[in-house]
Amino acid sequence: MRNTLVWSSMPGHTNFIPTDDDLRKRLTITEDQFTERKSSTDEGGWIKTVVAFANSVPIGYPGILFIGVDNAGNIQPNLKIEDIMRKLEAAVANKTWPPLYLQPKTLFHNGLECIAVMVPGSELRPHFAGRSYIRVGTETKDASEKQFAELVASHLSKARELLKWKGRHIRLITMQFNPNRIYSESHSSAHNVLEECNAHFVTISAQSASSGPISRNAYPLHRIEIGMDVSVNVPILYIYADR
Repeated sequence: MRNTLVWSSMPGHTNFIPTDDDLRKRLTITEDQFTERKSSTDEGGWIKTVVAFANSVPIGYPGILFIGVDNAGNIQPNLKIEDIMRKLEAAVANKTWPPLYLQPKTLFHNGLECIAVMVPGSELRPHFAGRSYIRVGTETKDASEKQFAELVASHLSKARELLKWKGRHIRLITMQFNPNRIYSESHSSAHNVLEECNAHFVTISAQSASSGPISRNAYPLHRIEIGMDVSVNVPILYIYADR
């Protein structure tokens, strides 16, 4: 386990990979927003640090966590590198969500070795030091990535309102500019169902009145306005073609 490890192929990979010389220079500098040092036993500190880096540093640029190093940059002697690597891997897998991309490696300096963990700013932020849970029937289960995205989206007013209608019938009206640059309405005659919604887009399935094939389309939230047909208590989604 002395080579670079990559535990996830999630987006947010490191665009800039420091050399060993770069890492040695950062080993002893004053801690800053891109550099942190933790002892070989501070598992809780490891987790807080990798999550903070993923949430805070520029996307694709790495924060560096040194494990087995004191605040002055001194490497602890007789570190069991392989055991620490396994503990780090298990801790990140079990205690962070969504999954993190990490690139840890063994760093040699002055006859000793420690672990340098490169953590790029993540496109999937925010990450949390703990899993998100939901209720499914009578059971408590880990939220899937899609379910987690919906939980995050529920904090946004438009997405929160749309998620109330998940799995239910909606009306769909497309708003397009006519030659006079005035919006005209095009009403969908299909049976439209709101399938899912996250912070960025809503997915709608449509089946024609003649029970033809079902189509699925995803629309950016910034193109959507929400209305309501109060006579039948069905929401109306206005999809703007140019916005």
